[in-house]
Amino acid sequence: MKKHLFYPALWGILTLSVFYSCRTDSATTEQTVASKEKIAAFERFEKQNNIVQPIAGANQATAPQKYISYAKPFAEIITNFMQNHPDYAQWMDKSVGVIRLDVASQTFGEDKKAIIFPVTDESGKVAAAWYGVINEERSFVNFSYMNDNSAELADIKNVFQNYYDKKIGNFSSRTVASTSKLINPVALKNGNEQKPIDIEEVVITKKNPTTPPPDQWVPKYPDEPSGGGGAGSSGPGTGMSGGSSTHGTTTDPSNKDACSKMKNKIATEKGREIIKDLEAKAKIPGAGETAYRQNKVGDPTMYQGEQDNVLIPIDNNMEGVYHNHPEGGVNMLSVKDIRMMLFAARMQSDDNVGNAFVGMISKSGNYFISFNGTKADIPVIYDSQVQGFREDYDRIQYGMSVYLKKGEQLSDKQLQKLFFDITEKMGLKGKVNLIKEKDGNTSTITQNTDGTIADPKPC
Repeated sequence: MKKHLFYPALWGILTLSVFYSCRTDSATTEQTVASKEKIAAFERFEKQNNIVQPIAGANQATAPQKYISYAKPFAEIITNFMQNHPDYAQWMDKSVGVIRLDVASQTFGEDKKAIIFPVTDESGKVAAAWYGVINEERSFVNFSYMNDNSAELADIKNVFQNYYDKKIGNFSSRTVASTSKLINPVALKNGNEQKPIDIEEVVITKKNPTTPPPDQWVPKYPDEPSGGGGAGSSGPGTGMSGGSSTHGTTTDPSNKDACSKMKNKIATEKGREIIKDLEAKAKIPGAGETAYRQNKVGDPTMYQGEQDNVLIPIDNNMEGVYHNHPEGGVNMLSVKDIRMMLFAARMQSDDNVGNAFVGMISKSGNYFISFNGTKADIPVIYDSQVQGFREDYDRIQYGMSVYLKKGEQLSDKQLQKLFFDITEKMGLKGKVNLIKEKDGNTSTITQNTDGTIADPKPC
């Protein structure tokens, strides 16, 4: 399958019909957005690290602060932007390359902060750089694509290339470069937001590092997706530039829209390829289950299982799972599927619990689930409880099936009722989002107050 631009979570997952922020004059734009809310990733990062910002524009003497790399919040907003704008991500993959977030330059600046990430080409070679600058107010970030023939950029590329040659060895393909186990930029140790896995740092010499680069550093890309540039814009980086409306605030309502988030994941080329493959496998009588693990970093990984089971490793690079239920099985998520979603949710950062998912692909339609709540809300389902819940599941299913005629199967609403009944028995009532996708149409499935299944709500 074709590899997408790097994003963890993270990976090539979401929808179309989006608008990108434009940059015409960076100084004017920053002044315009200075009064807006801070970008959530930077506000959260500075709170967690007890970073006290000086008042923007104030002439005041402050004691020098301990050096802290800002690679994590920059990597987070790049990752999230790519997930939320898949058409831009696909265009970037074809036209620019892979933004690598496993290593970064040192963080430049005192009030403004700037950082540089490498960009690799199809062969895995460092071919350019991605340059970000966040303003003093943490309300606007500028991104630029560095790809010229200057000696300065040549030095920057050499530093990154030397890092890879020493750390990983000369990688010869994009796939190797992106699936290395050493690359895990925003995954967290034990799911703990306070202990991020380090993004490696290299020391780079850069002139005027917190000043957005001139046009010669950012080549024109006239075929950039609609909204990604505009009059006076300078290239692909401008499509990602923006403030809190582009990169999110702590109260961003879009983060709570589970249906749109899932729709975006499965609308990408990568998502459609996986679903198409699993739909074909689901129609094969006697075939075992197949799963694709969606990784935050690297291509999805395929696992082949047995008739009603497939083993999938769980770690901090995991975002979610697509798998099929073969012909003759129940066309609804099982107890183990629900538990797997809880495991995946624990592998996310505190603010990205809703990114975790498990998808079940069957001949009658595809269902996806995600967690509706915070990490603190995720219950523990012990091994000793699983068999009891599976027996409950079988009893509920049998009660619905007993009056079916020969050859008949449970209806969509019966399958959905089965799901809600078992999640209630598992102590998850109201905590799991159920989303159905069929033929490109995606809807949220909910219950009415009397427990019956409500009409699907398209997103």
